[in-house]
Amino acid sequence: MKNIVLLVAIVVISVGIGYTVSTFQQKERNNLLQKTVVDSQKQNAVLQSKIEDLTKEKAKMLIDSKPTPLLISPEIETSGVMISYYKRSHSTSEDIIEVVLSGDSQLKFDAADIIFAIPNSITVSSVQKGSSFPIYPRLLSSATSITITGAAIPQGTSFTYGVPNQIIASFIITKASRGTIVLDKKNSQVLSDGKNLLDVEASLKELIL
Repeated sequence: MKNIVLLVAIVVISVGIGYTVSTFQQKERNNLLQKTVVDSQKQNAVLQSKIEDLTKEKAKMLIDSKPTPLLISPEIETSGVMISYYKRSHSTSEDIIEVVLSGDSQLKFDAADIIFAIPNSITVSSVQKGSSFPIYPRLLSSATSITITGAAIPQGTSFTYGVPNQIIASFIITKASRGTIVLDKKNSQVLSDGKNLLDVEASLKELIL
C-alpha cells in the first residue's frame, strides 16, 4: 500500500513538473514569437523609411535633371508685307519713285491694290508697272491720287502669283513737285489666300518731297 501511494505521488510530481516545464517552454516560445514580430515591425519601419528616402532622392534627381527653360522672345510676325519707297533721278527735269513690297520671300500674292493720295502740287507724268506681279489691270494717276493694281494669272493648271521684295510699280514726277505722298491705309491691300497681309503701320506711310 505504501508503495502504491509512493508511486502515485511520484506520478503526480512528474506530471506537475512536466506541466511546469511545458508552460515555461510555451511562455518562452510566445516571448520569442512576440520578439520576432516586434523585430520584424522595426525592420519594416526601417525599410519603409529607406524607400521613402530613395523616392524623395529620385524625385529630386528628376527635377534637377530637367533642362533650364530658355527665355523665349515673343514670336515675330513674318507674314506681314510692308511698303517702302525709293526716289532717284530719272532725267534733268524728272524724278522716279519706286514702290517696293517687302516681305517673307516665301509669300505669294493673289492681288494688290496700292493707292496714294497726292496734292495738286505734285505732277505725275506716268505710272509704270514693276516686276512684282505678272499683270497690272490698273496703273492710274489723277490730280489727287495714284492707283496701282497687280494680279496673279492662270498658268496651265496653276497660277503665276505676285512676289515680294520687288518693285510693284513706279511713277515719274517733275523735279519741281513739292508736297507729301500719303498711303491710303483704308483702301490699300495685298491679298494672299483671301487675307490682307499689308501692314500699314509698319509701312512707310508718307513720302515728303
